[in-house]
Amino acid sequence: MKLRSKPIFAAVSVLLCALAAWAFQAARQAAAPPPPSLTAMLPQGALLTIESPDFAALLHSWNASPEQKAWLASDNNRVFSNSRLFGRLNDARTEFEAAATPPKGESPSFDGDFLTQVAGRQSIFAWYDIGNLEFLYITRISSAQAANISLLKQRAGWSVRQSAGVTFYLRKTSSADAASDSAQGKARTVAFAQDNGLLILATREDLIANALALIHPAPNAQSVATEPWYAEVSAALAPQTPAPGLHMVLNLDRLTRLAYFRSYWVQGNISQMQQYRAAVSDLYLTPAQFREERALLPADPDSLADEADVASLAALAPASNGVYRARATSDPDEAVAALEEKLLGRIALADVPSKSAPDPSLDAPQSGSSTDLETRVDTPAPVSEAVSNRALADALKAASLDAILTYSTAQPPATAAGLWVPIHSAVVLHAKSAWNPQALQTALQQS
Repeated sequence: MKLRSKPIFAAVSVLLCALAAWAFQAARQAAAPPPPSLTAMLPQGALLTIESPDFAALLHSWNASPEQKAWLASDNNRVFSNSRLFGRLNDARTEFEAAATPPKGESPSFDGDFLTQVAGRQSIFAWYDIGNLEFLYITRISSAQAANISLLKQRAGWSVRQSAGVTFYLRKTSSADAASDSAQGKARTVAFAQDNGLLILATREDLIANALALIHPAPNAQSVATEPWYAEVSAALAPQTPAPGLHMVLNLDRLTRLAYFRSYWVQGNISQMQQYRAAVSDLYLTPAQFREERALLPADPDSLADEADVASLAALAPASNGVYRARATSDPDEAVAALEEKLLGRIALADVPSKSAPDPSLDAPQSGSSTDLETRVDTPAPVSEAVSNRALADALKAASLDAILTYSTAQPPATAAGLWVPIHSAVVLHAKSAWNPQALQTALQQS
């Protein structure tokens, strides 16, 4: 019995030691503070920054997701692939590839494979010019991964520069090259460097030179992190553990003034965005849900009333799959619009005067087409502003509305052969004073 028990005891001892070592390491990693933000390495003047604690893992998750496959096969992607914006971005990619081509060398393909090559762990991306696509990208990357990047393998044919004692490599197209077919008519710059486990990519020489100077900072170094607007908006959201999968900060004061932003901002609410000077958005990724925390700084802090704490209101949203939005507002019209859209099944539309001349065609117009069934079957019948009852807005205003929560969730059909997917919605309104149930009931009945 002793001869048999000794190997078993030894195996159990090894297993316990392994488990103890694993637990110690896990506790050590959990207790270790997150690495400092890479924002201190960004030169001042960024319009937008996006930071991730593990960009490589995030990209791998997206590439393996069914959502990506569905997007690539969707009509939305097909329409976007034929758009003018996609064509311009594709031309810019060709221009950057031409700039990165050394003499008698092969041009690296700046496609999804290249993105996978340069995707490291902690990463940050900063836009400096939307129209000219000027950006800076910094990521923490291992030596083994860096050895497989096609761009770095061709460094022998690049121009060499130095900043803060660190060598970086640069190639750019000249004005003559910009007029040729290979550059598609616009001069481009591509630059990269490696320093202390960091890979830095840029499309402007001064950006990468200043970034290297900030990686080895002198006293009182000026970076994006030291800009007042960035420090203030970053403090608007309390830090949480674990860190968000994506942390995005926008300088709306500058962005909303740019013609490119005004042209391509898909929401089309530039006038509303102009009342804010900065915004921050944190995206938290869990197996059960995606959660976004967002804050906007008003351009004039004194112009807005004291906002309610929406955290307690957001906590009322069910934990099941669904989409919710909690926001602070004292505008009763926003609450009425939410009730009409989510519960009353109608959308109030203001009459917009037409700015187009009438169609001079003498052909008899068609009353509809086969595509109308898909585009209109789920659209609530619009009602004009004239028939929208103001009693509900007056009742909400009387109670001093200060916050709104909207929630929607879709449930699978009752049977596998089911066709319709029911969507359930809820609206929660919070006010500073007590509600008048009788007045609300009467207002809802009138609506």
